[in-house]
Amino acid sequence: MTHSGPIEPAWISALTMFNRIDTALPTILRRKDLHSRLIHGSDYPLPGIDLLFNTWQIRAAELIDSSDRGPLSELWNQNPLLFDFALKRCVRLPDDPDTRFPASVFQPPDHLFPRIQR
Repeated sequence: MTHSGPIEPAWISALTMFNRIDTALPTILRRKDLHSRLIHGSDYPLPGIDLLFNTWQIRAAELIDSSDRGPLSELWNQNPLLFDFALKRCVRLPDDPDTRFPASVFQPPDHLFPRIQR
């Protein structure tokens, strides 16, 4: 089946929730062909619910470095929305630590601010 029409963006807002750590998150990280379509988003206020975002589980899945877990947990205590952003910047594949979400996921599209040079 082929897709015709415009390519739609995809939000990464829910990928770091506990029920997606072992499935969707590693899959999307591996699918570099989709990275240009990804857009950062937060399902705030959900990041403020500690049962949904577990840094122990994310570390156990080796999706963050052990040195990141403590600072991320402390950040969650102070600012869950910033924690959500920082967590998504930190996640990477265990077998390929260089595979992360690209910076473009966290930046506005070029057409919104055409005068900004990257």
